[in-house]
Amino acid sequence: MAVTDMYPELDINGILWNKMKTLMETLKEPGIIEAMKEDINKFRFKEAPKLLVGAVHWPPHTTVLERTPEATHTYGGSRDVGEKFYVTGPVGNLLDILAEGYNFTYALTQPDDLTWGAVLPNGTWSGMVGQVHRKETDLALGPFGHSSSRAKVVDFTMSFYYDDRCITARKGRPEIDPWGFLLPLSPEVWAGIVGALIVGWVAMVFFTSLSVGNGMAAEKDGAPTLFFQHVRVLLNQGASDRFTRNIYQRLILGSWTIVVIMVLWSYSGNLVSQLAVRYIPQPIQSIRKLISSGNGIIMKPNTIITTAITQAESGELAELNKLNDVGLFKYTAAEAFPERLDTLVRRGDHVLFVTSLESDLLLASDFAKTGRCDFYKSKQRLLGTLHCLIAQKGSPLMPLINVKISQVVESGLYVHWLQKTIPFADACKQSPSKITIDEPLALSNLWEMDFSMAHGERYLHLPLAHDIAVVTINITNVDQQQQELTELMSKIESVMTTNQNNSVLLKLREGISQVLSK
Repeated sequence: MAVTDMYPELDINGILWNKMKTLMETLKEPGIIEAMKEDINKFRFKEAPKLLVGAVHWPPHTTVLERTPEATHTYGGSRDVGEKFYVTGPVGNLLDILAEGYNFTYALTQPDDLTWGAVLPNGTWSGMVGQVHRKETDLALGPFGHSSSRAKVVDFTMSFYYDDRCITARKGRPEIDPWGFLLPLSPEVWAGIVGALIVGWVAMVFFTSLSVGNGMAAEKDGAPTLFFQHVRVLLNQGASDRFTRNIYQRLILGSWTIVVIMVLWSYSGNLVSQLAVRYIPQPIQSIRKLISSGNGIIMKPNTIITTAITQAESGELAELNKLNDVGLFKYTAAEAFPERLDTLVRRGDHVLFVTSLESDLLLASDFAKTGRCDFYKSKQRLLGTLHCLIAQKGSPLMPLINVKISQVVESGLYVHWLQKTIPFADACKQSPSKITIDEPLALSNLWEMDFSMAHGERYLHLPLAHDIAVVTINITNVDQQQQELTELMSKIESVMTTNQNNSVLLKLREGISQVLSK
């Protein structure tokens, strides 16, 4: 819709909007282009032209709101002459600086699909990029990520911000860390224990081998047996006294026992303290984890990110695009993100795929409402982009806009404006993944104990079953041997009826009788 159709009777400083010159009409006046090139820093339009600017709501950068009938001109910049929408936020401030600095007025318009813009199958462009490309608007605020395909149809200003993308998901419920039994000792101490165990074992093997020749140890006490003796000490099971028959063995095992006692005292005390620590699961920290989770993915439609995902031919982005084919992508306008965060993401089966700054805003807003940090940002950052405004291809405004953007960026104003829009930005940025609690310890928290009780006893029956099987086999063999000897004894008795004085048969019968009696 043309701006003259939206605001036909708008009076700006005594001049009707539909009688004001457009930017293109102003640029055709003699000497305007030359004046722009002659002194960029001092240039101002003598007669303010009207610019139509495309914008879509995307906090914290761009906040686009509808005007109320009773407060038409209360909000927005002094150069904002639009009656339908007004813009605030850092990008709105930047637009006002441009309008004041170069003396132009502007009105906002929005694309029908409320998107940034992507190329369509017929070669045309949607969203704000399409509006600028078709010369329906002079500028579009975005901010826009720079891409080669967009650069073919529009011009980008210099960048005023850089941001990457992350995954925003709900935290899990606090639980005991499944690897908490390793936490009482640092990795260095664990490595020291293993090293001391190996050194003591090797020394024990050496001195035991010297003692074998003197009859001080049995030859069956090989290296594996000695190793498990050291492990027994570590597990507080004691050691056999046959390994302490000389001074060297006693010194080795004694030293090892002292080390183990000191370590176990520290370990047991720290372990009790660690049981008061709860681990808050934050499982989806990367694209790989997101793909395997099966969660729905909420994101804005027709952006540089959706284009990158759909055009990926290999790698994680290509695998991520397969989730789109099965309907796991949920395209949503940015203004609906807070509601999606509070419903779908809080439920636990959806995540948001947004910029890092946008995630900070959502987490801060939720903290302001609930006082809790229920969500987290993934550690993996990807698809970083520069943030720019766009204008029509070949627009002479581009050098002027870049001068003002450079001044705003170098002064730190843009970052300052962003920080002001997120009052609780740091509240959840370093949210801990571990917390301490003060409550009685329940058996449901000790999953290691539950697992051992449920499954360990079952596995401990295996050696018992093995021993029973061996004993049963041995008993069966003895019964067979006894039956064979009894049959042999019967044959000897039958033979001796005719050879009673045969000394060989007498000794054989006596031996078999002794075996059978046992």
